[in-house]
Parts: sequence; structure tokens; C-alpha cells
Amino acid sequence: TYFIEMACCNWAGNVIDGNMLNGEDLHKYFTLKECKIGIFSRSAWELWNDVKTIRDCAINLDTVYDHRSDEALFTGSKIANSIEVADETTYPQGTIIAKDFLSKTNSPSQHQIYACGHCHIDVAWLWPFEESRRKAARAWAAQIEYMKYYPDYKFTASNAILFDW
Repeated sequence: TYFIEMACCNWAGNVIDGNMLNGEDLHKYFTLKECKIGIFSRSAWELWNDVKTIRDCAINLDTVYDHRSDEALFTGSKIANSIEVADETTYPQGTIIAKDFLSKTNSPSQHQIYACGHCHIDVAWLWPFEESRRKAARAWAAQIEYMKYYPDYKFTASNAILFDW
């Protein structure tokens, strides 16, 4: 059994004549014309993100004074030669190669960067109130999943009502 949730709102929300002052149009119908279903592959997702980061290093690092750009190119080539795109069982080997590159520091004085996940949901934006609740539930469920995979993950939210829900 598959459950598919979708929200049907146009650019101005689900309101009468595109004007929020006219109220919500409870009799508006939308037609689902196309739906694509995919299977999530964590190993493919992790490798894809590692390769994107390594690609960015190859493109953006200084090629004159810093050899990391060349190392990134070499690493990307090594990953490409170690995996078969059609064979997901080869992806972990590519991830091991990527992690080796990504775990090296640039220098003893490199910066330490911290990031914090943040959820901002406009509770009374251009969608029905119940859609705000659904969006909040999805957003917070995602944050809890991130916390399972990344024990040091931190999360903030800007609307106090979301904590109550």
C-alpha cells in the first residue's frame, strides 16, 4: 500500500479569485497529471553528495598554490574507475575513496565551520491552516531522521507554535 500526500495550491494559495480577502475556495479541484515514484538509495545519495563536494573542490580551490584541486580531480577519477553506475554494490568502494579525500585537513590552521539545521514555516502563508500543520509534521519528522543518522545534528525552528503542535 502506498500513501501519497499532495497539496493543491496555486501561487496565491487556494483562495477565491486569487484574493485572500475573498476566503478559501473549498470547491476547487486540481488534476494530478503526472506522478513519478522512485526508490531512495542511501548509498547512491551519499556517494552523489561526496562526488559533488569533490567536484566543487576541483573547480573552486586555487590550482596555483594549493595541490588539493589536483587531488580532487585524481580522487574523482579514481571513484569513477572503481564503481559501476548500474551496480549499486560497487558504491561503497567509491564512498571509501571519497571519505579518504574528504577526511584530510588542508592545513593545521584550517577553519572549523559549524552549521545548524533550521526550519522556517510561514504558518499563515498562502495555504490552508491544515497544510501548515502537515508541512510542519513533515519538516520535523525529517529533522528527527537526521538526528538518527547524525548524532551531533542540531536543529532550530523560528515559530513557537510548531513546538506546541
